Amino acid sequence: MSTLLYVKNLFRDKYVASVTPTSHFAVEKICEKMDFSKDRLVVEYGPGTGAFTEVILNLMTPGSRFIAIERNEEFCRVLMNKISDGRLTVFNQCAGNVLDILSDCNTLQADYVLSGIPFSYLPQNMRKDLLQKTYSVLKEGG
Repeated sequence: MSTLLYVKNLFRDKYVASVTPTSHFAVEKICEKMDFSKDRLVVEYGPGTGAFTEVILNLMTPGSRFIAIERNEEFCRVLMNKISDGRLTVFNQCAGNVLDILSDCNTLQADYVLSGIPFSYLPQNMRKDLLQKTYSVLKEGG
């Protein structure tokens, strides 16, 4: 189901850059580098259908928060229907709005920011702007 959904959206949405969700092996390898021993705020750009989202929520403490920013409406709907967890907040917006989104969530800094968005597809000025915003929302050492 997910691969078909990705392929369908790949042709309809220029911001979808993959034909399949991230593999479980890759998700586990990346998550091994993250510390979930205490409450964390994780922000994910372009979570798609939730390959990272589900795993991270399973690793997080009960007091942690997860903010998912997904531009694609269909992926957003799938994510919200698939995962029912009070720590997860999904925004159907552009990652470039991360400062406003975090402000709306009464926080300004994240422990981790993951990205599934196709940076290579973005114009250079948008890439630079998003990287600067991402750096500004990361806690020291994030």
